[in-house]
Amino acid sequence: MLKERLSACAEAGEAVVLFVRHHRVREELERLLATDLPQLRVVSMFGLQREAALREFAAGRCDCAICMVESCGVAIDLSRACVCIFLELPETASEFSQAIARLHRQGQRSAVTAHVVLSSTAREGRESAAGSCERQILGECSR
Repeated sequence: MLKERLSACAEAGEAVVLFVRHHRVREELERLLATDLPQLRVVSMFGLQREAALREFAAGRCDCAICMVESCGVAIDLSRACVCIFLELPETASEFSQAIARLHRQGQRSAVTAHVVLSSTAREGRESAAGSCERQILGECSR
């Protein structure tokens, strides 16, 4: 589902924001996209490179931004994108709505579509096997 959605958005000229919570998921997602969708121009917004990556994305030099929901969910403008996909849900509903609001900013020209990828793994199982949680999420996304 993820690869198809990203390919369709790139073909339509729509920018996409992918929200994740864990650095391991971000790292695996970066590898997955580089391998399976090498034509997709991806920028990853985290740590010290966040501001430079944000400028690249806002300027249109990237098709897709991978964002950590905690650090990119508030106080920044992601309105270049009209599609966001949550690969992992934030801890709270307010964090979720704040993250979507980063796309719903002044200057947004299109309706914003938010997708949430649901894992078949139960929360209880994920908590007891946290290391395999990220692998399962990405495994389900790459089908």
